[in-house]
Amino acid sequence: ALVARDLLEFQFEKPPHFTFKAGQFVQFFISHEVETVLRSYSIASAPSEEFLEFCVKLVMGGKGAYFFS
Repeated sequence: ALVARDLLEFQFEKPPHFTFKAGQFVQFFISHEVETVLRSYSIASAPSEEFLEFCVKLVMGGKGAYFFS
């Protein structure tokens, strides 16, 4: 969902038995043109919630922004 002009929010179903502590992050492989890059995103949801939420800021020229836009 588009939260602001340059901010997207994503929610994913949390896998069974997936646990994390506040402040942890996950890494995503993002295909960009002829390469695949690894990007880290902080988990924005609370550990007690049933989903994983990520807020992604779109940065002009960013490889992740290219994928998410």
